[in-house]
Amino acid sequence: MSVTSRICSRIAWLGIQDAVDISNVTRQNGEAVFQMYIDAYWKRQASQDRVYRNFSNYIRGVTPYHSPFHKNATVNLPNTHQYAWGSSTGGVILSNNPNFDPNRNSSHSWQLLKEAK
Repeated sequence: MSVTSRICSRIAWLGIQDAVDISNVTRQNGEAVFQMYIDAYWKRQASQDRVYRNFSNYIRGVTPYHSPFHKNATVNLPNTHQYAWGSSTGGVILSNNPNFDPNRNSSHSWQLLKEAK
């Protein structure tokens, strides 16, 4: 094989290798862009879910609260009061008085419920 044909073969091989590299970079970029579209879609869905849930709660006149007695549970209570107290038996007391403490003359243990966001 002559020097010229070896040089031509080497150039052809480098051209093929460059084409493979370009193809791989193009594929990786395409996958990255696709993942960005997917992430944006799910973030938009989560945002719309929050907006619609908040609007639904507003229309229904309720506020969701975390239940301290049931793991990962929320309870929807009327939004007519500033404070909500819950007991382990499932009872709920609503109040607008910041000094009210249902534990004062009660045989139950009451905990102030925290609003779920």
